[in-house]
Amino acid sequence: MSSISNITYLRHSQIDKSKWDNCIETADNGLIYGYSFYLDTMSKNWDALILNDYEAVMPLPWNKKYGITYLYQPFLTAQLGVFGKKISEKIVEDFIESIPFSFRYIDIALNKGNLSGIPTGNSIHRSNYVLDLNFSYEYLYQNFKENIQRNIKKAYQQGCKVQKDIDVEEIIELAVLQMKSHGHESKENIDRFRRLYTDLHKRKMTATYGIVSVNNKLLASCVFFFTQ
Repeated sequence: MSSISNITYLRHSQIDKSKWDNCIETADNGLIYGYSFYLDTMSKNWDALILNDYEAVMPLPWNKKYGITYLYQPFLTAQLGVFGKKISEKIVEDFIESIPFSFRYIDIALNKGNLSGIPTGNSIHRSNYVLDLNFSYEYLYQNFKENIQRNIKKAYQQGCKVQKDIDVEEIIELAVLQMKSHGHESKENIDRFRRLYTDLHKRKMTATYGIVSVNNKLLASCVFFFTQ
């Protein structure tokens, strides 16, 4: 049972990182984005709302511009919001109402476990595409769109192959080229990602893959982060 009186606002220095990460680890809706080490790297600043003794938590990533303090969604942080066990509509509502008024503007993405409890008119539902990796690749492939299947077959026919353990710097270099073409390149964000990868790689929570041509040129690449 939650109530607004049981939800506490803590500044970053007051957060017990061990209890925080345990809450994320055991949460029904836990995601890698919610761990303290992820937020420490990817967020400019973050504080938190805590229910009782870390029964449920909500990170509050924030920044300040033109004297206005606001909540924002950090780079490569798809979903945040309220994390915990048995997150009810009432809990989500209480957390949102507990966000301090000092945050004058809020633009954050909640998680799939927070679909209800959001004040009407203050939210937009977004689509999120998820592949259930408990299924075999063959099963997943059969559900790809026809043009995707054709492109995969064409790539194999041209001698392309999947390669594991691609150097992360090669992946970053390719990503930066693509980001520049869309006008989204940011040195600060790239540096944050590099630090994040280094940290998670030490924790054995990463994997890298790429598609290479017959001439061994890297054509596409990806980084996977693992948790739970």
